[in-house]
Amino acid sequence: MSSTSPYSAATQHTLTKSLALIAPSILEGATKYITNPTARDKMTEDTIQQLKSGIPEVATSIGSQSPRHMILHVKTPTYHSKLRDSGLQTTVTYSWSTRHPTKAGRSAQTVLARFVPEVWFGASSIGSRPVLSATPSSGPSREEYSEELESIAAGMLTECLEDIIDEDGDDLGASFETALELMAHKCKQGSAAICQSMGASVIDGLDGEGDPYTFFFETDNCSLTPGDGGSLSFTGHVTGEGWRNADDEKPEKFNLRPADWNFAVSAEEVRSAKNLL
Repeated sequence: MSSTSPYSAATQHTLTKSLALIAPSILEGATKYITNPTARDKMTEDTIQQLKSGIPEVATSIGSQSPRHMILHVKTPTYHSKLRDSGLQTTVTYSWSTRHPTKAGRSAQTVLARFVPEVWFGASSIGSRPVLSATPSSGPSREEYSEELESIAAGMLTECLEDIIDEDGDDLGASFETALELMAHKCKQGSAAICQSMGASVIDGLDGEGDPYTFFFETDNCSLTPGDGGSLSFTGHVTGEGWRNADDEKPEKFNLRPADWNFAVSAEEVRSAKNLL
């Protein structure tokens, strides 16, 4: 049978209805990653359109595993979104079963909605306050810091690290649940210090051209490593950018200093936390 057969058309119709069930959740989930409403609307629209366009391919996958099936049932799909260096990546997994013949399987589809310029516009409230600037004195200039900048940068870095913990932690199993919770808390506590070492909270930016409106972080060489007694270590390298000039068509960016992180949760900390439960 060709991909335009009644079997394929019916499968595509069922998948389209299933996708519609989770589309609102995909849109809502994007708020965690894309704060600007205009950017979020554009990128989620792109995400849904790509998922719809990919349905014929998913239908073909099902048809190849259960050719000429008479009855198809698709559970409500699951989805997972994460931020990549070039945009928002979303994976939708369809769990399906057929009768005549009796088959069951899973078909996944991954799409990437690339960043739009609005991502960098008005992503924080910094622009609504007077610009903080250091008053230079005689002699060499020194870095002065803004708690507001540090808080915004730390919040974004914390989300980035927590996403890694959530995704990689799934493979560790229930026995590491307490350690993962402790690790997420340590990352939240330690993100501000990392951001300060990167220069994210320097007033007027590291290049002295003005406060950034938002930040972007990219991680690599990440390792979430289990140890004895439920202990856990979390290491990696992070680079970042600050973005400014939200009112311009072409916002400016400057590089932050790179940094490494190394967080650890000991077996004793895990035992103590479990004893409190």
